[in-house]
Amino acid sequence: MSAEKGSGGLLVVHARVRGYELPFRVLIDSGASKNFARRQTVASNSNKLTDALRESKGEGTVSVQLADGNVITVPRIHMDLAVKFEDFDSSEQFTVLEMDKYD
Repeated sequence: MSAEKGSGGLLVVHARVRGYELPFRVLIDSGASKNFARRQTVASNSNKLTDALRESKGEGTVSVQLADGNVITVPRIHMDLAVKFEDFDSSEQFTVLEMDKYD
């Protein structure tokens, strides 16, 4: 695992996610109420995304306020991802969004 300082002093780590070859670039936001995953990144394992799309079908939409203050409304797609970095090793639920920079 490696950590870096993102723009604006944000904490960014590289974490392994079960089922994905390349590590995810993760923004740690202690003020966030949920976990979010970038659709383009989770699509690199099309089987996992296809399963999530099927399981989330008909769940409606969700509105999310981004760090820049913008509010977006997207289909409610959830994925359980097994995330590991340093001593943290846990399966967490993520909402899939179209995002820039972070995975």
